[in-house]
Amino acid sequence: MKSNNKPDSLVAACVGMAATFLTVVVLSGCGGGAGSGGYAPPPPLPPNNDIADGSVSGITYTITSFKTGLGSFIAVDNSGAGASPSNAAVTLDTDTHGSEGSVSANLTITSMPAGANPWIGITSKNNGGLADWSPYRYLRFSVTTGAAGYNGMAAIKTGSGYTWCDAKSPTSIAANSTGTVTLDLTTCSGASLADVKEFLIYSNTTGTFYIDNVRLEKDTTVTAPDIADGKTNGNIFTISSFKTGLGGFRALNDNDKIAAGGTAALDTVVAHATEGTNSAAVTVSNIPAGASSVGLALDSNGGLADWSAYRYLKADIITGATDFNGTVSILSGNAWTYCDDQTWPLIKANTASATLVMDLTACPAGTDLANVKRIQIQNKLLGTFNIDNVRLEKGSAPPAATDVADGSSTTNAGVTTTVLTSFHDGVGSFGVYDTSANASAVLATVTLESPSAAATEGNSVAVVDMAQKGAATPDAFVGGTPSVTNWTGALHLKADMQATEGIYWVQLITKSGAGWNWCDDHGASANLGWNVAGTISFTLSAQTCGSGTFDPTNVQAYYLLVQGSSGTYRIDNIRLTTD
Repeated sequence: MKSNNKPDSLVAACVGMAATFLTVVVLSGCGGGAGSGGYAPPPPLPPNNDIADGSVSGITYTITSFKTGLGSFIAVDNSGAGASPSNAAVTLDTDTHGSEGSVSANLTITSMPAGANPWIGITSKNNGGLADWSPYRYLRFSVTTGAAGYNGMAAIKTGSGYTWCDAKSPTSIAANSTGTVTLDLTTCSGASLADVKEFLIYSNTTGTFYIDNVRLEKDTTVTAPDIADGKTNGNIFTISSFKTGLGGFRALNDNDKIAAGGTAALDTVVAHATEGTNSAAVTVSNIPAGASSVGLALDSNGGLADWSAYRYLKADIITGATDFNGTVSILSGNAWTYCDDQTWPLIKANTASATLVMDLTACPAGTDLANVKRIQIQNKLLGTFNIDNVRLEKGSAPPAATDVADGSSTTNAGVTTTVLTSFHDGVGSFGVYDTSANASAVLATVTLESPSAAATEGNSVAVVDMAQKGAATPDAFVGGTPSVTNWTGALHLKADMQATEGIYWVQLITKSGAGWNWCDDHGASANLGWNVAGTISFTLSAQTCGSGTFDPTNVQAYYLLVQGSSGTYRIDNIRLTTD
């Protein structure tokens, strides 16, 4: 992308606890009464309500609530030795930072040790006073975070060989919040749970964390029978839980070709179901010519003639080794009017449960909910996925989410994100320009859509309509004056986009410094495919200028140069990140 032919005018700029606890204890009788002969002793402080170590309550065994101190816990690093005081320290905290009671363990990590996969945590080498963990399924603990958030996990060492087992992937807990970290002991292949030698709680990032309520829990999972098809339970009508088989469901592609491009079969593996034991397994082997997706179809309304009392059609998706990019949809009325969930979300591989939702009130004119002809759950990607619990639900409109304020910053797991615009206050300075006529919106428009199902945070997005572009490969600038002009420390600019039609290539262009230096990413571009939602990302260090240099301390304008097909796309959450 050359630095010529740039827009030279801009729309006006848009508007862009730590708590200290003081405990006062008033000691009665300190002056001494008549005949006291001195100062009367103060009354004892009330005992805290932390759970006693070793307590059993229902399915839970409490290893420690730190009621009586740190006990055997010490700080440790990934060498297996005690952590250096210059790296970390663990102390008892009584300022009610814990998740239960009034006492917790304060782990403060100031720096990580050298070496691969560094971490620091706390360990108890006496297995919490319980050697035999075999009756329990989960090791859990609570973490209350400070400004840095938390990213870490639990691990155990068992048997004479001190066999190691951890949670395989860390749990992230946002800054200034409380969350639970879990190790599923059934995933510890080869471990001797009847002979636990040691367990560890650790983090792979620096910061201050308050650890509390370290516990073991038994498995209470009970495999419930599948819900009967056609059953009404409160606000839910079950179309199919696949209790007795696929019923009328069959493989179908969106070109009305039965079983062309894929297969459907009953699956009785419990882990592949979201309720009960049965689900439908759909394998997409190819996308035939003339079709764009393959999935499962039911040529009826699911046994309920009148859907007008219901707001949502839902289906649960369980993915295997491949991603899912699909939708739940219906065709209705004599004209077979099509309606889908509009977003075609991407569900990543190995997701245990995600729910596709279609808001029936958003269906186009002509939709006849009293005459549904077909229900479809479709996927655009090859691979096998499972479907369960296809259902109708009543419900009012969900509460509107609050958009992040422009210019606000948050830090999570060491990554700082600064929002340039979430369209919190409307489109603001975010405008559309084209390359043939500076600051012209004749060939494309940008409008606000709020609420929007396409929003990735809050409820607002900008809708860019390039449908009026007459050229074969139209391109247009979208952007304006940033709410934050000092981009120092940011490594990337990111934005969430959803293309409803067309294929787009996007470049980042900036104007910075006192000389308003035009810079771009030197031909690099992020791609956005047809009917795909995703995050585009640009590396700021790749900015190359026609004259001068990119000045991150004084960014005066930014634009996304969108090239490709005519059509409409939505954009949200334009942000700077330090990752």
